Amino acid sequence: MRLHDANSNFMTKILVITVGGSCQPILSSINFNKPDFIYFVCSDDTESGKLGSYDTVIGKGLVCGSDKPSIVSRLSLEEVAYQIIKIPSKDIDNYNACYEICATLLNEIANRAESLTIIVDYTGGTKSMSGGLLLAGVEDQNVLFSIVTGVRNDLVKVTDGTQFIKTS
Repeated sequence: MRLHDANSNFMTKILVITVGGSCQPILSSINFNKPDFIYFVCSDDTESGKLGSYDTVIGKGLVCGSDKPSIVSRLSLEEVAYQIIKIPSKDIDNYNACYEICATLLNEIANRAESLTIIVDYTGGTKSMSGGLLLAGVEDQNVLFSIVTGVRNDLVKVTDGTQFIKTS
């Protein structure tokens, strides 16, 4: 990961984003925010063997819906450009556990360099994963927030192709 060089004006942009089962909102956020490094906060495998949401990030084959490859494949991301943080499956609906993992991550990121732009995007994942990341981000006044939203034709999800980014 590239960090701030005291002799230059370069500032690294870090995106911390929760990931669920939908790839398109994650792709929209990455394409809009243009981070230098991405932390994907994902669910781990379940005890019954169902793959966690990390599979949509790095899985082999058509893991984004029935006809599209992984997020990393679609963006041609190199391994040095991202890291996956796995929330244990037993904790994906435990906002306190999600908060603790995200708060630790944000503190570690902030301690690596003096000048970073840290963007927290809480679009994907379980409500507890999103809430945990959001709460952890609120504690740091230097964090920027991003969420992908758009037209909702029902209460299930935003209609693909209508999404846009809201930042604060």
